[in-house]
Amino acid sequence: MIDAETLGVFIEDAFDVLGQWEKFCFDLKPTDNADAFVVLMRCAHNLKGSAGLAGFDNLHNRMHVIEDYLLRIKDSYGSTEVSFNEVVTTLLEVEREIRRWILKLKDDPITEKDISSESIETALKVLVGDLPADLLTSSSEERPVHEHNKEKAQRDPHFAPSGDNARREPAKADDTLRVSASKIDRLIQLVGEISLNQSILARAAVENTLESRTSRTIIDLNSKLVQDLQDATLAVRMIPVEGLFQKIERMVRDTAMKLGKQVSVERHGQEVTLDKLIVESMVEPLIHIARNAIDHGIEEIEVRRSSGKNATGLIKLTAENTSTGVSIIFEDDGKGIDGDRVYRKAVEKGLVDSGQELTNNGKLQLIFLPGLSTAEKVTELSGRGVGMDVVAAEVQRLAGQIEIQSVVGKGTRMHISLPTNLSIIDAIVVRSVGGLYAVPNRDIVEVIDLRDFPPNSVDGDHEQVFDLRGRIIPLAEVDSFLKAPVTPQPQTPREFRVNDAPLIEKPRPCLIVRHHDDLLGLSFDAVVGQQQVFVRPLLGHLSPVTFYSGTTILSDGEPCIILNLSEMARRYFTSN
Repeated sequence: MIDAETLGVFIEDAFDVLGQWEKFCFDLKPTDNADAFVVLMRCAHNLKGSAGLAGFDNLHNRMHVIEDYLLRIKDSYGSTEVSFNEVVTTLLEVEREIRRWILKLKDDPITEKDISSESIETALKVLVGDLPADLLTSSSEERPVHEHNKEKAQRDPHFAPSGDNARREPAKADDTLRVSASKIDRLIQLVGEISLNQSILARAAVENTLESRTSRTIIDLNSKLVQDLQDATLAVRMIPVEGLFQKIERMVRDTAMKLGKQVSVERHGQEVTLDKLIVESMVEPLIHIARNAIDHGIEEIEVRRSSGKNATGLIKLTAENTSTGVSIIFEDDGKGIDGDRVYRKAVEKGLVDSGQELTNNGKLQLIFLPGLSTAEKVTELSGRGVGMDVVAAEVQRLAGQIEIQSVVGKGTRMHISLPTNLSIIDAIVVRSVGGLYAVPNRDIVEVIDLRDFPPNSVDGDHEQVFDLRGRIIPLAEVDSFLKAPVTPQPQTPREFRVNDAPLIEKPRPCLIVRHHDDLLGLSFDAVVGQQQVFVRPLLGHLSPVTFYSGTTILSDGEPCIILNLSEMARRYFTSN
């Protein structure tokens, strides 16, 4: 029985090797010679060795057979009639099948003895010429082991999977993260320095010298060390987006082949780093975007040629560091999105009022509404009205924003803004109807005093707006989103007098929040202060509240809810 620690190390190494294998396939060029295959051969050899060391004898043997075929492909590369695309496609299929094996082992190591490489050996034999090509198309795909077991169980009610799985609890591999030794060394150094300073302060407390200059210096130094420790700890979970972009390129390639389209991918800024949790959470949203781009955006080969475009469509993936985090930009040179058509579809489905006037950009943003699809027919990939609303929801869950730009006949651009991490954030602490709330700085465009920008009612309605340096902005109370009682506020600032002496009216703070191209003012009672907060997830009855994004403990030890201003702005503009 393999222990969980050994399994975890093997799984981590295996996925790392398979990532290198996949990258080799994307980097391989028709003009390369056999020397380029050194990377692939090293991947196969390392995976075979790791399997043997972990005790997976069957996987070790399967990899030995695969390694022999890879050697033959290497030696004959460029000198056979097999096309470059066939080589890359087969190698990616082999990588995909091995990845399936590893995922099975991660869930249940006992399934290792059931691994069969028959299907991929057939594909490799066709590639090296040992079997005719038509045999590959007529052979059935190997089904997962659990499907075979399910069929056996249906035929025999007394059937139990081999290995007595029902009575044995298999080892489970924990999720792991590869961290450089230098980052660990930095953490140890900082912890050591903080511990030393803490010992000095503890002695000063005993000697009643905490008010001395030396003690105050140590306290100030510890504050800086704690900040350094915080930054170093967050850096441990930061990983480059290269792996994320690689997954999207793999999906683009597979989907384009399935639809009979030609699509190339350019990747830029792959060295940009993000929190591992954010990177993993962005896989599905980017897959949704990529599938829509290939299915709806990138035209058929002949259509592109007739319109003067290159027969091969282009998708660009770009990551950039920004002042507030990281931007991920997805661009395609397809046919673009017709904003008027999106608007008509939204009206037909009752998602927007037919009398609502929107700019072209505003019409494009409607594509993120739940249930909206402009597909003319339902396909395996799209057309069910599910997809882009899921993308927007996931980006907002990650405290990010998504913008769309598109030009008919030219292409579409998705701009996703994300924080670098979700654990520790800079926030403003505000008071509203007696309660304290934390507001992430990244959600705020600016903070103003409504005494300087007096609100006015709109046509005698209860809705209010104010003029912010020439731009008319709607005003809402934070309390109205939190279902809290709202203290009546005067519509215009008033000056009070006592014995003819003017009294200054108390400040009326307001947060300016952006939703796409629109701005919203959210008023509250007071600004309490500013601090860094550690974000804790919502639990229990608070978790369904969309206007809450987490909880934290303030510097005075009091608990506090973190508000989701982006969701408030989205809700306001979609309902008004």
